[in-house]
Amino acid sequence: MQNGMKIGLTAIILSLAVLFLISFQFFTLTGNIVLEQESFQIGEQIQGNLKMTIEEGDSIKTDTVILLYILKDDEIVESQTLTFKKFIDMSDNPISPTEKPEGNFYETLASHNVEVSKIITKTFEEPGEYKFAFSVLELGIRSEGSFTIQ
Repeated sequence: MQNGMKIGLTAIILSLAVLFLISFQFFTLTGNIVLEQESFQIGEQIQGNLKMTIEEGDSIKTDTVILLYILKDDEIVESQTLTFKKFIDMSDNPISPTEKPEGNFYETLASHNVEVSKIITKTFEEPGEYKFAFSVLELGIRSEGSFTIQ
């Protein structure tokens, strides 16, 4: 009886694992931050680009949230959120989403750039080392850069 239960339990676990893998979508969306320089003066806005590339096979919901934030001494000093739709609309390559019964998705292979200063408008008055990062939590994407205010 115990062998039968072990075999049955193993079959159930394997079946659940297969169902999980079948329903899981793999995203190849890439993103990074490219700052124009590593150092900025007090009172300047951060200059650079946030770049996202939709790869073949990606299907990104328009309401997927992008989080951008700036840290100093591990404290958030500025943060902004925007949807993927807003990011695409602000970009140098706006495209229309694909309409599906379950919602609107971006699936067109393309790169999109948005100037950081269009999203983070803060000017910095305190000198020091800062980290600038963005995250698409839903897709497990995170990228980070650093800069100095002098």
